[in-house]
Amino acid sequence: MRSYILSFLLFLFFFPIHVIGFKYSSDVSCAFINSQVNNEIIYTYTWVIKDFQDFCNKDYSGGIFSEKFYSPILDNQEENHAWRISLYPRFSYNRREYISIYLVAFQTNYEKLNGLKNRQTRTKFEVYVSDSKIESMTRESLKLLTQSEIESHTFLFDNKNIIPLDYYEFCEISNIFPNGDTSAKTNLVIRSHFYKNENSTESMPDYDFNSNSQDYFKQFEEFEHFFNNNVFSDITFKFSCGSEIKASKMFLAFKSVHFKKLFEQIDKEDSKALIFHIEGVSYNCFYKLLYFVYTGRIDNNLSYNELVELYNESNWREINDLKEIISCKIIKFVNENTWDEILLLGWKTKNNVLKNSAMKFLSDNWTKVKDTDKMRNLETAAKIEWLEELFIAKLFGV
Repeated sequence: MRSYILSFLLFLFFFPIHVIGFKYSSDVSCAFINSQVNNEIIYTYTWVIKDFQDFCNKDYSGGIFSEKFYSPILDNQEENHAWRISLYPRFSYNRREYISIYLVAFQTNYEKLNGLKNRQTRTKFEVYVSDSKIESMTRESLKLLTQSEIESHTFLFDNKNIIPLDYYEFCEISNIFPNGDTSAKTNLVIRSHFYKNENSTESMPDYDFNSNSQDYFKQFEEFEHFFNNNVFSDITFKFSCGSEIKASKMFLAFKSVHFKKLFEQIDKEDSKALIFHIEGVSYNCFYKLLYFVYTGRIDNNLSYNELVELYNESNWREINDLKEIISCKIIKFVNENTWDEILLLGWKTKNNVLKNSAMKFLSDNWTKVKDTDKMRNLETAAKIEWLEELFIAKLFGV
């Protein structure tokens, strides 16, 4: 872990500005999918302002802006809500000085195209301070100065693209610099949590196969008869082991963008009795994938390796329903032997269900894993933005 800290600190030290944005997104987790509790966080953005004291002198009158960050839209997988946080270091009121925080909303193309004039959100802000150097920052060195309540807000765009939400008197300067010395070295950390709206109509099916959620899949039962049926099939998938699976081109195109694009590229004159030779995936995995496309069902007793193979194939074939279900099964296998594989898989496929589960294990077991070969190998394979997330997980957990 020491090599990671050194390289990461060098990056911070030579960063050309004082304001460093760290993203920690927590997309829809499996626990959240099945939960009726409205106070579960769906996204958290962490903003570290290095050497905050540089902005607190009397000569500085401007604002500080975070990088633009994105929170998920739960009913829209194609786009995210866009935000920035702006902070003004010195706001005077009633003979006291405060920092003022603004949450700035940017209207998305989705909101514009659908004529949405407002955006509802539930947020909570936290401000932490540390006088430690970045390289020695720990959870213990961070002090929580103040936090807001979980509050509901409505951003009214009204033909404007940028709408701010403001907290004028969020934290007194005297709390940040208790000795009155605004030149004392200080790092400020702003945490913005986003919650599910109480009046949201967004919903997702319950994928707990040990409950009564099988009702969700009754709509697929009538299609099982057509799976691998010569009469209703116009394509054949062949495997090196000699096995084959028959399917309907139209049905697969309807359920998968990948298959739709694949079939659209085929010459119409050669489109009858199509045969595809499948490589790089086992017959059993591909059979389970197509069986799910037809029936909406998947085995309950799949091994970890079977789940990972099926996840990769569903990700490649863009079968998102299956990908979500398999994600919720994979995270049950997070342990000391698998956390690094699952974390990398989540990072590489941009799957926050996998990533957050592995990150939580990492945070809960930091002392056990920080000096292991798995951690060292992960540091070598990780991108700089992934290393930043490890740093935030170390400070705050998940």
